[in-house]
Amino acid sequence: MAVGKLGTMDSDLEKAFPRCATLKYDTHFQSSKPLGRCESTAKWKFVGSAMYYKIMASLAGFILLLWQYGPPLRARPFFQPRQVSGIANYILEYGMNLSYGLVRRTRAILPLRHFRASRKHTSGCQPHGRTKSPSPLTLDNLHELNIFNNGSGVYLTSDIDVTEEPNWLDGIVPDSVGKTVGAISAAIIVNDHGEGLVDAFYMYFYAYNMGNTVLFQELGDHIGDWEHNMVRFQDGKPTDIWYSQHGNGEAYNFDAVEKMGKRPVSYSARGSHANYATKGTHDHTIPDLNLPIGPLQDYCSQGMLWDPTLSSYFYKYNGTNNSFSDADGNSPVGAMLFRGKWGDQQYPMSDKRQKGFFGFKKFVSGPTGPWDKQLNRTKVCPDNGILCIVRGSVAP
Repeated sequence: MAVGKLGTMDSDLEKAFPRCATLKYDTHFQSSKPLGRCESTAKWKFVGSAMYYKIMASLAGFILLLWQYGPPLRARPFFQPRQVSGIANYILEYGMNLSYGLVRRTRAILPLRHFRASRKHTSGCQPHGRTKSPSPLTLDNLHELNIFNNGSGVYLTSDIDVTEEPNWLDGIVPDSVGKTVGAISAAIIVNDHGEGLVDAFYMYFYAYNMGNTVLFQELGDHIGDWEHNMVRFQDGKPTDIWYSQHGNGEAYNFDAVEKMGKRPVSYSARGSHANYATKGTHDHTIPDLNLPIGPLQDYCSQGMLWDPTLSSYFYKYNGTNNSFSDADGNSPVGAMLFRGKWGDQQYPMSDKRQKGFFGFKKFVSGPTGPWDKQLNRTKVCPDNGILCIVRGSVAP
């Protein structure tokens, strides 16, 4: 029943369950005879009322979920890739589609008006201090903060207490074709290694990372979250794909993963935004191995569709000198060059928002940005010392 018909629920129920046609067992009299209209009036009122309130309670719960998380519905697929000057067509033709279910926070990287720059002091009583940052602070001049120890110890810190649920925390909901209208929500970075070998990184930024719950304790929350997929191309054809997950991830042959048309699907986990090739429950306790059960679990569902290629900045990356360039003439390079943290510094235990649990913290520091994601890697996996397994099928 559509939400718009809530006002006609009584008449709808009567149409669905006409009183004279209803056959019920009269358990009160332990009789199995059909109840006529007159005999069943009192009983129907009782049963009908109970059913009415159950339906109303279910609808109220469903509406609450919609209000809190957005509609858990898959949007209409978008199969016609856009064309971007300076970006090879195959980068968008085989670009990513993200499916996220009850994910509340999908934030664009464009607005920075709610953030200030802070810098960690190494002496004195104050653990935090403001830097003399550009005013206004924008994605174009963000790299100027690198003058403070090359960005080390610099945090983009919210001016609004995150526990007060500021409006920007809710982010932008993709429209019917998967576009975050009015907001740039991703960055696509292309590294041409030469000899036909090209890596395309599809970077996604979220306002907030909700950590895992362990023994009823939510741990590892932080403001700002960068996740990504990487598709490796040889001579314009996709060969392998990387799904980032909690500091590492998983790699597959491109042919092995789910697609919508030519485009691979990535399932963004609820809260943590880790990327998986399949929906369902994923334990990520062991790097590069996800199991259906374990102490650290991510949850993915076939939810709303997000097409990052429709609302993205575009860059080219030079691995020789670790430099970025604007690929389409409209992408702020300063954001890619920033070497600080995209979020608050971990709150001290003296902060009333912070909670500890066996050495772990509810709130941790925000993440580094795209420059720190090993954009010039040799294999499809990051060069981090963890064994790189490129799977030929979608399995743990």
